[in-house]
Amino acid sequence: MTNPQDMYVSQIQAEIRKHLAALNALQEALITRARLQEYTELQFDALAKVAREGIAFVNAVREGDTIGPEWIARRDELAGRARRIIEDASE
Repeated sequence: MTNPQDMYVSQIQAEIRKHLAALNALQEALITRARLQEYTELQFDALAKVAREGIAFVNAVREGDTIGPEWIARRDELAGRARRIIEDASE
């Protein structure tokens, strides 16, 4: 870049527009990154919640317990929730 004192007003304006365009691009990139981070954190929190529920569910089973239809339904519900979160995150 040449010395601003040696430039015409139109050249200075062009330089300003160039820098503003770069600044706007950086701003958009930062906003996009922040939104992606927020989304990722929400997905992680949801998956961690399902994992905690699943661990508590499985830990409640004791030797000799009967595994009935309700248990199978709850297991399937937890697995389905986890699968949906993972599939949503990979799209």
